[in-house]
Parts: sequence; C-alpha cells; structure tokens
Amino acid sequence: MLGEPVLPAASFTIQANAVDVGRSSVWLASECVERDVPPDQILRLDLCLNEALANVINHGGPGALSCPVLLRLCVDRSGKHNSAVLSITDYGTSFDLDDYVPRPTPGSLLDAQPGGLGLKMMRTFSDDLDYCRVEDRNELRITVHWPHNV
Repeated sequence: MLGEPVLPAASFTIQANAVDVGRSSVWLASECVERDVPPDQILRLDLCLNEALANVINHGGPGALSCPVLLRLCVDRSGKHNSAVLSITDYGTSFDLDDYVPRPTPGSLLDAQPGGLGLKMMRTFSDDLDYCRVEDRNELRITVHWPHNV
C-alpha cells in the first residue's frame, strides 16, 4: 500500500550453476512474498531471472562460472505505481542489450530453431530491462510494475 514502509533490499549470492538457479527462484519467491509483491509479478520476475541465469551459465565464460553471482531485490511503493527491481550482477563476458539484434520470429514450427529468444522473452515479461558494465561486472536490472491498489 502507498505510504507503508517497505523492507530493505534483499541480497543473495549464488554460483552460476543449475542447482543455484533453483535456489535463486526459492529465494526470490520468499523475499517477494515478504514484501507483498503480487504472485503474477513474482512469476514475471522469476521467468526473467531463470533466463538471465541461463545466459550467464551458457554465455558468460569462465569468469561467470568461477565467481559469485549477486542477486538483489528492491521494492518501491513511493512512485506512481509499485515496482520491484531485481538486479543480477556477474563477472561474465560483457554483453550489451542494446547491441543485440534478435533473429526474426519464425513463420512456422518448421522454420523454428532452438535458442535465441531469451532476451525477447525477458523484454516481454519485464516492464524495464537495463544493463550496464561496472568495472569487470555485468549488472542486469529487471523491473516490474503494478498498481497501488493491488
């Protein structure tokens, strides 16, 4: 609700591996419930989290696999709408979202190829998707919004 105190940001550190992807989803759901994030918004964040971590694991290179990945969740109720921001910080290869050109959507299942749709999916399920490179780290921020009356 507008004007209610919001819990401080939550942080969780994982390794870039399949087991910790599952642990990160459990952590995210728990922290979101504690902060009264609606279930549909938790689902949107979790879909993006899983895709982002899959990209870190599959495309981040040795640095991503050997160094910790930091997750941070912030919920804000002070603006024109509520928002939750999930930040994912890793030590993988630099990858700028603005430079990525998705391949065209296939016209049929026969034309479809596996992979290559993760960023498109994250852009669809998030309200805002931001990337920056800070020193030797990638930071991806995934934001979802919902009205104050929910």
